[in-house]
Amino acid sequence: MRKKAITLLVTFVLLITGTLIYRTNQLPAQLVRDGGNTPQTISGKEHIIELREGGLSPEEITVQKGDTIIFANASDEPFWPASDPHPTHQFLSGFDQGHAIDSGSSWNYTFYEPGIWYYHDHLNLTLKGKITVVDSSNLEKPTGELDCEYGSENEKARCFDERIKTAVKVEGVGAAFKLFAKLYESGSAPESCHWTGHLIGEEAYHEYKQGKDVPVTSEANYCGYAFYHGFLETLLRDNPDIEWARSFCKYVLEKVGPDAQDNCFHGIGHGFTEDPPDPRLHGNARGYLKPGLEVCEYLYGDTENKWEICATGVYTVLAGFMWDGKYEFSLDPKDPFAFCRAQPERYHIACYGEFAPRLDSATNWDVSKLPQHIKNIDNPDLRKFVVRVAAGVMMQRDIAKYDLTNYIQGCRTLKGNLPLACLGGVSWGLVMSSEPGREHVYALRFCGSGTLNEEERGTCYREALLQLKRSLTPEKLKPVCESVDEKYRTYCIKNP
Repeated sequence: MRKKAITLLVTFVLLITGTLIYRTNQLPAQLVRDGGNTPQTISGKEHIIELREGGLSPEEITVQKGDTIIFANASDEPFWPASDPHPTHQFLSGFDQGHAIDSGSSWNYTFYEPGIWYYHDHLNLTLKGKITVVDSSNLEKPTGELDCEYGSENEKARCFDERIKTAVKVEGVGAAFKLFAKLYESGSAPESCHWTGHLIGEEAYHEYKQGKDVPVTSEANYCGYAFYHGFLETLLRDNPDIEWARSFCKYVLEKVGPDAQDNCFHGIGHGFTEDPPDPRLHGNARGYLKPGLEVCEYLYGDTENKWEICATGVYTVLAGFMWDGKYEFSLDPKDPFAFCRAQPERYHIACYGEFAPRLDSATNWDVSKLPQHIKNIDNPDLRKFVVRVAAGVMMQRDIAKYDLTNYIQGCRTLKGNLPLACLGGVSWGLVMSSEPGREHVYALRFCGSGTLNEEERGTCYREALLQLKRSLTPEKLKPVCESVDEKYRTYCIKNP
């Protein structure tokens, strides 16, 4: 097993909204089915949203607080309406039946909370809509007005999402990027900003499709490179043209650089992997992975690093399903890498690399607990790789903490060559989780910690500077390298 690490990506959500049909007439009683949030007796008006063969229409609807919307499926396909964002549906968690509505059936939900509620079809992410709920008894405060700075986490997330959507629609992708950067750098971006980045990616695709020059900048890297995931997934839903997708990744390399292109490759693998999966493939991991892996092999099979990164986009989806026990996929919590071990060796890095990030919550962000989850990994290089990735991914949550002594102490409890792999992962993760323009700040502060011994410090600087060499332009890299001790500057010019 070769001793190298690749850029790993964790894909959470992608953004869609939907459309509606509005009626105020009373419906037959058999169509009214309680969504679990209201009594069966409904006093407000009832409205219908239908899924038809041509899609959902019109695009928006305004209802009163206490009104009920009946989601009726008049198409031949299953229909699963749910609140944004996908797939957590957290903005209005009750607005989710939890399963699809069959053709000819319906489901209802009564809206008691005023606001602007976007929703999507969980099974077809191109269907999108907006429901505005008005409280006629309290019109002093405009419906849907949220305080981005002081509201609850859900309100912050919704406010961030709404402001970006408005910027995209009114001023275009370039303006949305500028607002995205402003909100992100001010600390106003919530965890759900990955969802918002998807939106900008989707809108950018529509401009790219029309032959416009998409303003891809370093801001596209925000929130886990969500822009690229949204762009590629929208492109591939609209037209699964493999060569078109490849040409865009080449465009990204020219505009932004290799790290962004890696995320573009990842987006291709993810885009060719159904989420949610076809019911016929529930529990069939091999069949589920096949389409995406075949695309990666076709595009990059003769270029190891490229097809490997493309394959991470395929495995990351299944990893989520298996860890969460969804769609009849499951894993053994005592041996979480048994599935990866059974994969062809050619796919080990991609598979282990996408299952490893799940160890953050499994260990409660405690690197000292990693050994109990990797004890069945016989290959020492794979053990190092998993530890490095797991420690690095934990930085997404803890990046802003000034004191990371707990990570240093936790890494030191590991055996053999794992302590340095663990600390190297922390350093790499601090670079990868930082906002563009400040990639070096947290990592170099950590590497300069007096708590590290000389060997640990050397490993820390090596991982940080080699990653910064990939992330920064030569002009931006130069002052960063000059800021560290001369004995570590060799990593600024040395190839990984």
